[in-house]
Amino acid sequence: MHKPSNFRNWSILIVVALMIMAAIIHGAKVSEGTQRHYLEETFNASNCNFKPINANKWELSGLEPNCTGHVYFGEGYGYNGPVRVMFHTDTVGFIQFIVPVDHNETPSYFKKLEQHGFLNHMISTQIALYKDEEPVDMVSGATISSRAIQQAIRDGYLKGEQLSTQSKQIQFGMLELCILVLFLMGMLIHTKYGHSQRRLLRWSSMVLSVIVLGFVFNAHLHLSRIAAFLAGYFPDFFLYPAVYLLIGGSLVIALLSGKNVYCHSVCPFGSAQEILAKIGGGKPRRPPWHRTWKWVQYGGALIVLLYALSNSNPGLAHYEVFGAFFSLTGNPLLLGITIPVVVISLFVKRFWCRFICPIDGVFAYIRLFRNTIIQTFAQLLK
Repeated sequence: MHKPSNFRNWSILIVVALMIMAAIIHGAKVSEGTQRHYLEETFNASNCNFKPINANKWELSGLEPNCTGHVYFGEGYGYNGPVRVMFHTDTVGFIQFIVPVDHNETPSYFKKLEQHGFLNHMISTQIALYKDEEPVDMVSGATISSRAIQQAIRDGYLKGEQLSTQSKQIQFGMLELCILVLFLMGMLIHTKYGHSQRRLLRWSSMVLSVIVLGFVFNAHLHLSRIAAFLAGYFPDFFLYPAVYLLIGGSLVIALLSGKNVYCHSVCPFGSAQEILAKIGGGKPRRPPWHRTWKWVQYGGALIVLLYALSNSNPGLAHYEVFGAFFSLTGNPLLLGITIPVVVISLFVKRFWCRFICPIDGVFAYIRLFRNTIIQTFAQLLK
């Protein structure tokens, strides 16, 4: 017979999993309704008929000239998360218009795209060109955002036509190498190295993480990307292997070893806070209400995740201050929150990580799952 604590753990795991599944199912229904809403807003609903072909493609028919052809919905991976677009093609496959319907990109980036006429350059291009390439040049200063839009078009076209991508070379570069090195260093820190060796590894990993992952590439694991994966939105593996390395490496290591290597050694903002604490003399703070507060922290992350999934909009789960700290991007609220977080981090070691970060809740769930599985098998083998 299971111990009450194990029963309690299983109850938490199952209830959370069921809530996430329900949100995903509801989000799938909302997605179709949301797509129809965009179509009705864009086209004359009284003269156009909209027929869903699959989750990414609609067929248009009607009396008006523009009520022909097809409309696709696709997703790319932008600077601050998913970028979703709607685009219309005529009966022979030429793009008629493109509308970004949801994104978390900084307004200044999209303003640059507008100033350079980026979307206009893609009008009248053949949609089939997007199967194997990105036919329009990127906009300097908004490279990631412009690539995300072209990737969203490619994503919508390939999924809408149910085409497989051709095999191509993985874009493995400095970012991906840095992620692998940081995970390796993080695992070595947890081994039986001497104190001086572990200290050297620790500082090396923090500096590498802050400079390369933080300031150079602005890459980190965030809740909106996890929400996107749960909702079935996957960036192109060949173009964005770093996303899969961050998520896959973090989860696999946590499941196999029980160690949260990502938060301890890979996360740039966690490392930045630790450096700030060294400067300001900050110490770990664990007030009497800390244990109770953890339920608020984890519960808040779960509520935000469920809200994003149930609305089929992963971007709604984005409330980290990462972009605001490393590149001064994000909405005014996040920028306003970042300043006090940075100041407090001088005196409270890893303040954001300990009291607010949603990713801590993700790893808490994984840790609970792993420990509960181990306890269950141990009891069964008695």
